[in-house]
Amino acid sequence: MVRPWWRFVAALALWAGVARADGSLRCGGRLVSVGDARIDLLGRCGEPALRERRVDERWEGVTDGRVGQGRRATVVIEDWTYDFGPRSFVHVVTLVNGRITAIERRSYGYASGEPTPIRLPRSRCDPGMLHEGDAKLDVLARCGEPATVDTWDEARGAFVVGEPGVAAAESVTIRVEVWTYDLGPNQFVRFVRMENGRVTGVSTGTYGYAD
Repeated sequence: MVRPWWRFVAALALWAGVARADGSLRCGGRLVSVGDARIDLLGRCGEPALRERRVDERWEGVTDGRVGQGRRATVVIEDWTYDFGPRSFVHVVTLVNGRITAIERRSYGYASGEPTPIRLPRSRCDPGMLHEGDAKLDVLARCGEPATVDTWDEARGAFVVGEPGVAAAESVTIRVEVWTYDLGPNQFVRFVRMENGRVTGVSTGTYGYAD
């Protein structure tokens, strides 16, 4: 027969295991989730107590027999640690190239209070003035400095599948930058993607955070 206190311990252990891997984080009533951008994390939760950064490389490609097309990308991985004090859990938020990929709960914290969301600069950008093919100078002249910038390298080209692995036959390194513009709480955030200093796409995010 299972004693009642064993049931309690088993339930607590199950809850603790689930709590260690979470897909969201609440800061002052505002929710941050996996898939959100760096600007969402800053706008809702502010600066973390600790930032850690590392760089990795990943190869992506599709082969057709022994020859195919693919790319090797530099992946910038950041772990942001938020300390909400001794009555709340520490949360570690992992970002890959500026996007949240994981949120993990850990032990209770140490700080005296919650982090304060920072004041992000409002852009004077007119999104209608941004077009594919624009140069970096055009973006700066029309929109000014972005609120955040994410940068990484991608090596693209043809490759030959050999033994025991994949050997690149031809490769060109592309510098990828994503500039994020905050247009305030009444407009959507704009993400401007550039490759080697030229705009290749403009996409929207959530409503902004700047005053």
